[in-house]
Amino acid sequence: MKRIISLVVSAAVAVTVLVGVLTVPITASATLAAYAVVQSKLSRAYTLKTHNDADFTATVKLNGNKLAINGRFVKYTLSGIYLTTSSVSKAEWTFDVSSNADGTCSTELTAAPTETSGLKNAYIRFVFKGNSNYTFKVTVEYDMIKKEWFFGDNGTEKNNQEYIKRAVTLGADALKDYILPDGTDTQILAVLNKLNDTVTKLTGSISGDYEKAARISEYIGNFMYYDHDSSHGITTQDSVKPSTVSISHILDTKRSVCVGYANMFAAMCELAGVKTLTIIGCVPTSQRTFWDITDNGVTALHNWNLFYADGAWHNVDSLWDAPTRGYNSGEYSGGTGSFPFYFDMTDAAFAQLHRIDTRAEYRDYKALLKDSPDGKDPNITVKTPDTATTKNTGVFTPP
Repeated sequence: MKRIISLVVSAAVAVTVLVGVLTVPITASATLAAYAVVQSKLSRAYTLKTHNDADFTATVKLNGNKLAINGRFVKYTLSGIYLTTSSVSKAEWTFDVSSNADGTCSTELTAAPTETSGLKNAYIRFVFKGNSNYTFKVTVEYDMIKKEWFFGDNGTEKNNQEYIKRAVTLGADALKDYILPDGTDTQILAVLNKLNDTVTKLTGSISGDYEKAARISEYIGNFMYYDHDSSHGITTQDSVKPSTVSISHILDTKRSVCVGYANMFAAMCELAGVKTLTIIGCVPTSQRTFWDITDNGVTALHNWNLFYADGAWHNVDSLWDAPTRGYNSGEYSGGTGSFPFYFDMTDAAFAQLHRIDTRAEYRDYKALLKDSPDGKDPNITVKTPDTATTKNTGVFTPP
């Protein structure tokens, strides 16, 4: 049964609504000739799978002016999927994702811009919504020349994979700073043992690495608050204060910035025996995705993780899975719980909003405990191929 699509648009835009068909006008100053140059530089895809988990995923397929979604959400229930388009200010189109008992959902629509200009504004963004207004987004662009929707890619996914291959192992001094800056080895070991006790209670009965990582990510989303007060002035990794992102600080205050979220996930996973990389990269701030990042795009520093399970690396952004919990002007606020939208997203979907531009780090926190088997020896080190005093020492070899 086709649905009648309801649209809410700005007063200056005229929209035609049909049963199962959406017509969206596009208004901007770009010309076909000029923008054809940009279009020609992009590789394209017409199918995008959002997550690797068969019980929590959706596939978006594009064919000319047709867009189709097929999904299955069993582990966690979506409250809806809606879309936004260029020149439209609010959520316009929704469909019920819980109507099928088996958790499956599917729909199809036909949409096309009505003008031959304004190519940069020609897009549709599918917004998948969970509880507490948590969302993740998938954006498709329109080619006015070929008259088709597509997923653009200027190499972000490949770039991310290359950085992962060149991951570096963090030296001991830098690793200790992420636990307790300027602390003695005895103090650092005490903090690490405290966290290790939490990890043991949390994952001790779990056998699979994938399940351990999922439980840890969920725990972080329920435990931590984003520190808006400390985020001001952070523009590069070097401008991050170690005290703000250290494990000691997080255990004491329950708050940090994205760097701390990623550090906490890495430490807990390593202590649980799950190999993890910490990613230093960026996210787009002035454009919809990284597809047009070369066209005056602006980015912001961001950290996230990958964990290794079942023979593959998996993406995770624990902060983005719990975006409503915050610390602002000295006060904690926000709901509890997290939603695993950014847990185990496919590389292609994750690369729409995550690009590695600095490095991927391996932080072997468990080595500190291994080098101090009785939990009391203060002479803890991390064995790396080079010296243990610099920030990047040696090349990490994936499992």
